[in-house]
Amino acid sequence: MSHQEKNQCKFYKDGKCFVRKDCLHIHPTEFTVLPKPDKKLPSKEVETKDDGSKELSSDSKELSGDVSEEYEDGEELSVNEKDSEKKKDECEDEALSETEVAEKEMRAAISRVLDNKSKCSSDVHYLANTLRERVLTPFLVDNLNDIMSIIVRSIRSGREADIVSGASLSTVVIISVATFKESERVYKSIHPIITEIISDPSSSPISKFECSTALAIGCFLSCNNVSELKNVCKTLQSLYVQSLPDENGKFPTNTVDTYQCHIAAIHNHCLLMTIMSPSYVFKNANELVEIMFTLLSCSYLGIRIAAGEAIALVYEIAREHNEDYSWNKGNELSQALKELATDSQKFRAKKDLKEQRCTFREVMRSINDREISDDKIQFGPMLQRQDFSLNTWKLKCQYQALRHSLVSGINTHLTFNIGLRNLYELGPPPEKIDGKTRFNMRRNIKNQNRINNIGKARTQSHNKVRANNLNKPVSFTNAEE
Repeated sequence: MSHQEKNQCKFYKDGKCFVRKDCLHIHPTEFTVLPKPDKKLPSKEVETKDDGSKELSSDSKELSGDVSEEYEDGEELSVNEKDSEKKKDECEDEALSETEVAEKEMRAAISRVLDNKSKCSSDVHYLANTLRERVLTPFLVDNLNDIMSIIVRSIRSGREADIVSGASLSTVVIISVATFKESERVYKSIHPIITEIISDPSSSPISKFECSTALAIGCFLSCNNVSELKNVCKTLQSLYVQSLPDENGKFPTNTVDTYQCHIAAIHNHCLLMTIMSPSYVFKNANELVEIMFTLLSCSYLGIRIAAGEAIALVYEIAREHNEDYSWNKGNELSQALKELATDSQKFRAKKDLKEQRCTFREVMRSINDREISDDKIQFGPMLQRQDFSLNTWKLKCQYQALRHSLVSGINTHLTFNIGLRNLYELGPPPEKIDGKTRFNMRRNIKNQNRINNIGKARTQSHNKVRANNLNKPVSFTNAEE
């Protein structure tokens, strides 16, 4: 028997060599040498009886009892068992919806944290990320006590990783149960602890960053006390005033984390100003604009941009109370904004210059011309898109704060979070549509595009191009070359 024929009669599976059934008439001793497997399958060789039926030869029957039984009884059963197990798992996964699976995993993470069976910060981060991606308001209401105990214990631990994870979880929980009484419970439980961490000079900038965000979001969505709102603003202001220059006019040299903490404090203070009365902002406008005007000279780009946006917001809110409001040093402010909007110093990075110019041009238009760009965002499932217009600095500031806390989950929460939809008057959440309705909606959209004059003209131009290409003679000489 040739070497090629031997290769054609064997195949490998899971590291084992097996003989094909159509080659069983060959004596097994022919296969003592095991060459490399060949992927080509030979045609079956059978013997024909007198009555016309087909069967294997006697030698193949004898060998089938030795080799094929090992394959059929051993390997085939194991493969079938694996397939059956996979089918069972798929059926179980299909029986449970995605929401139920997420809730099940969250319960397991909560139990691990409460039983101290794993690292607290990793499981708390997992809970926060899951709540960013999904709106699980009923689950949070049912398990609020356990989640609140996890948040408080994480923040009180004193470790930076636990403080950051606990503060971020509290922020997402408050957003998930926004405008419900449970959000106020969470805010009241974390308010004194977070305020103490922000006021503590020994706390790390990263901890203060997350705590200031949690404090501002909680106060924005859950606080109804005006005096407490003012105290929170003073607490946040105590952070970013540390970037002001000293008596000699020299700015402090801070780390990147410290600058990011001060930027977050400015944004969070602006977020709370959006829910204050215009009269209160008008009374304190000159003081706020003077602080932000000083920060425009800071060497860190993020501080300059945050200060410019804060000035535009103060002007917008103060002019709601008095349309003729202007800072007493308005000429100096206009000159500083113009320099930043046309800055071309070569020691700055091109990307930083582009971002700075774009921001301060918009700030100048809003202050001098009282114009603001109308930014629109779209969210919602396909065929059920909604438009949300950001045509004021208030809405831009609020959207920026929510997007920073929810990251990529901002679209999901604006679509299905009832609290946020009630806050911005977006109406009830969209209902799930079945496959037939979705198909009909897509067909209607296609028909509308066909009826549209622009679409009709585009189709006609494409048809002309196709007709011209078909009429062109084909040159085979160029193709051969």
